[in-house]
Amino acid sequence: MAPFYGFTGNEVLPLSQVRLVISLEEEPLKRTRTINFIVVDAPLAYNVILGQPALNEFRAVVSTYCQNIKFLVDDKVGKVKGYQLSARRCYVEMVKSEARATRKNPRLEVNAIIEKPPM
Repeated sequence: MAPFYGFTGNEVLPLSQVRLVISLEEEPLKRTRTINFIVVDAPLAYNVILGQPALNEFRAVVSTYCQNIKFLVDDKVGKVKGYQLSARRCYVEMVKSEARATRKNPRLEVNAIIEKPPM
């Protein structure tokens, strides 16, 4: 598996993949699918991130502004509502953990100016 990049541009190496059965639901509407997840060892506040392939599998539409996901169930629309306070806590924890990781493993960046040799 190829590496991918975290929220702050750092490289994250995948450990493995796992297929899990997950459900989007707000009774009485429910949709269940088996989704492939990439497992990583990274200090993140999130338990899982649903990417575009998973959202497409659910035929879902995400509104970050409204903090919800809408998806089709037969001829009806199901909805899962998010919570602003929980989302903010996750974001703050993720930023803090990234800052701690950066302090432990600082990246060395070198800027070099190469002059054109005289002719």
